Amino acid sequence: MMALIIKSWFLIIILTCLVISIKANHLLVDKLRMDFIKLEQKLWSYVQWETFYMQQEDVEFEIVKALYNFDQNMKQMPKDILRGTEPIRNIHAFLFLYSEVLHTENLYEKFRQYQEDQMRVNNIGGFKDDKKRLDPGIETQFILKDILNRNTGANVTVNKVYNLTFGSENMVMEIVDLILNDYYCKGYNQSPQQVFYNLYNVLALNGLKSYIMLQFAYLAQKISDKGGNSTDLSEIARVQFEKRVNETMSVFRGAMEIAPMHYWKCDPKEQIKGKTYEEFTRLLQGHIQNEVDMNNGGTCRESCDSYPTTKNHGCYDGDSKYCREIERCNGQIIKCRFVESHMEICPSQNPLRRYDHIVYESGKTYGEYKTCWKKPVNSWWRWFVHCSYCLCLCDEQGPKSDRYISMRPVLADIKNNRVVTGIKFTKHNRILHLQIQEGKLMPYGYIDNTTVRWAPVDNYKITDPDVYNEIDYFTLTYENRSMALDDIELEKHNSILTGVRFQFINGKLRLQVHYSTFDWETGRLSPEQGTYIYQKLGGRKEIDLSKVDVPTKSPKNHQSQMNVNDDSYIKFTNTAFELDAAQTTVPFLDMQPVTNEPAVPLMGAGIYYKNLENYGGYIAPKIMTYDYSQLILVRFPRIDVKGSVREIDVAPN
Repeated sequence: MMALIIKSWFLIIILTCLVISIKANHLLVDKLRMDFIKLEQKLWSYVQWETFYMQQEDVEFEIVKALYNFDQNMKQMPKDILRGTEPIRNIHAFLFLYSEVLHTENLYEKFRQYQEDQMRVNNIGGFKDDKKRLDPGIETQFILKDILNRNTGANVTVNKVYNLTFGSENMVMEIVDLILNDYYCKGYNQSPQQVFYNLYNVLALNGLKSYIMLQFAYLAQKISDKGGNSTDLSEIARVQFEKRVNETMSVFRGAMEIAPMHYWKCDPKEQIKGKTYEEFTRLLQGHIQNEVDMNNGGTCRESCDSYPTTKNHGCYDGDSKYCREIERCNGQIIKCRFVESHMEICPSQNPLRRYDHIVYESGKTYGEYKTCWKKPVNSWWRWFVHCSYCLCLCDEQGPKSDRYISMRPVLADIKNNRVVTGIKFTKHNRILHLQIQEGKLMPYGYIDNTTVRWAPVDNYKITDPDVYNEIDYFTLTYENRSMALDDIELEKHNSILTGVRFQFINGKLRLQVHYSTFDWETGRLSPEQGTYIYQKLGGRKEIDLSKVDVPTKSPKNHQSQMNVNDDSYIKFTNTAFELDAAQTTVPFLDMQPVTNEPAVPLMGAGIYYKNLENYGGYIAPKIMTYDYSQLILVRFPRIDVKGSVREIDVAPN
């Protein structure tokens, strides 16, 4: 009767231990560690009592059952946890560490199978024994032999992993060197903080699995009376575990606090239009126009610079080759100036350009010289008045000019608990869209990577009915062509990125991000609390693009440099007259997807500018991965002699 009462008491304690709710948010692996420490203390207390009242096999089975129940929580950790270590696979120390971690994984899987076998032979937990009943004692001997092996056992392996991480190899410093040396151009698809976070999970889970197996081994020895010093060995293991955990938490929390959460893409090895980059076309373009055609009276009394803004009023000399063969500007004519009276124009075969180059009588050449059938363009005198051909800019909307940006909200499927995990530019139906990658948010900040997908962009055209400028899309013009370079980072750890959009605010296109609050332990979003925010004070310093060439002409062996000037903005404009005859709209648009691999939730997004000196560069999106650094414990939760867990230090959320 006494044995039954104590057994019932034990089961209640075990179940209570497994469902303890920790008020502060912690990483799942840290919570599992704390839960096991509490379970471990209960198990040792149970062994001290039950060996007086129950058979050895029964006590051993109750221990196994408790560990089996705990292991169901362990299965919340990602199965492919090593997938996140891709960026450090070539680090020397990791090559050795990887094999040791795999060894622990294999040993723990064998231990897990042992637990399931014990449940099966006792017909517990839904297992049905269709095989001959196994002797639990024999199976226990086999698993203990593997766990306590002096060459390959759990304690040996976990110490090797620890020494490879913090010992003479000092893998942590190798990772720091990796991040400091052109990290973003290596194509790792992880923010620097994520590199440390993913490795921390691997090390913490490896240490916990080893510790669970060791404590089971010492408990089993205590029950069998074959381990007279098993209690002492258990305490030694606990002290060593505490030392490893404390250093791991301290080092990785510190590293994650200073490692950037931002992730962006360097230039690809080869630029391919439509795949790696896109461009706005014919927004502002070099154009030659005679003064006589830029005013209602058809006069030539003014100079070229008297026409800051005008339009084409016809073609005075309708029989000339210029009027018959050179493309007109049917939009605004802007910022005219006089260069020379006589020139030859090389009309372009590229429909996105008017001219390939312009050669003036003096030999001055605007644009890249090519062999072509040149068209002579000569200013003329009318009585005592000189009718000059002016060099201007043309702002002409039409089928050749793609200059549209979607302003529609781009939201993840919040109702199905999906969040934004990546972002990229996409051009569809001549409209530039922000496209999001989304995935289902799981408990403890994980993403179900089987659900990750690129959400399709809205399929609409600017000519569709019920589609309106400045509501559904924005049209770039000479007057309105500025984009703020903003970083928007969420400040609260219970908020997560669920959408993006562009809005035209105070004369500039601005990125806005949509966020939703969520529950850390369940992963459930609160869609009714979602809202948009943007950077209100940024975008006051214009980046100079007055004398730049086509971005794809930049040297292939040089990477564009990110502009780190805070509070800045760019104006989409033309390339330099001297370099490209002002025929191309810059900056270009970097179309490379910006994601984390494996996918993680995001705490922010941004728009930045990168270029090489004298080249037009690229506008591109970037992401800020979720900040896990504040969720790592500060120190190991110790157990005092009375068996109660001491207060755990955590940073405020």
